[in-house]
Amino acid sequence: TGSIQHTLEKSLKELTGGDGALVKTFRESFTEMLKPLQEKVDALGEQIRKDEAVAEVVEQTTLKGPGYEERVATELSEIGRPIGAHVEHIGADNKPGDVLFITDENSAAQSGIRIIVEARDKQDEKGRKQLSDELITKMSERDANAGIYVCKTRKGLGKTLGDWVEGVNDRGPWIATTHEHLAAAIRMLLVQFRLQALKSKDADFDGAAVEAQIQQIRTSLNRVHQIRKKSNAAKESMEFISEESLLLKNEVNQALIGIEEALRKATSVNS
Repeated sequence: TGSIQHTLEKSLKELTGGDGALVKTFRESFTEMLKPLQEKVDALGEQIRKDEAVAEVVEQTTLKGPGYEERVATELSEIGRPIGAHVEHIGADNKPGDVLFITDENSAAQSGIRIIVEARDKQDEKGRKQLSDELITKMSERDANAGIYVCKTRKGLGKTLGDWVEGVNDRGPWIATTHEHLAAAIRMLLVQFRLQALKSKDADFDGAAVEAQIQQIRTSLNRVHQIRKKSNAAKESMEFISEESLLLKNEVNQALIGIEEALRKATSVNS
């Protein structure tokens, strides 16, 4: 007949000589071409899955040893010791706030600072207003003039906030951040109090250089957040590539099956 299928089958028979050599060569060549890419995609996908599994276990499980509040209190003590700051773990009294970081006249830092630190190891994403409202309550309860809301993981803050958020309420400045930036948050607040004290004491004091450095710190922290966002996007892209690669392999396999079926029919008709 003059149908398209008959013409295709006839052409395929002529190209292959009826022995399937073209199909075999095509299959081997295409498979070989895909192999290096598939190996890399599979390896990367496996590593991403392992990394995410480990992170999930760490986030969801309380490991043997001190709880997160105790961990924060211990680290704050290490931060405060060199400058003569006093740290109190007060979370056990079931009142707002977990740890107090206090400076006095014997401290190397500006005296009269009381920073209440709220330590969270749960994934309860909060927005800026929620953070501000929660911290002012804790600051008032503990007579603090600064506050820190520290999350064990990045999932504790709203996705739009990043790893570092600053604000000011009626009690004073506050920072919400992740655990890795806890020391930086303490130092940032100490610097701000010292700068404010110097301005109040000396009308001629020019704090522009210090304020510029503070702004540079904020810019750098924002860049860290942007890099992480891009890294997460890259992971999602690699997962997409892996899925698409698998789909393409299946499509190639189905196409080859169709070709082989057409060849078998052509061979049967002409045998």
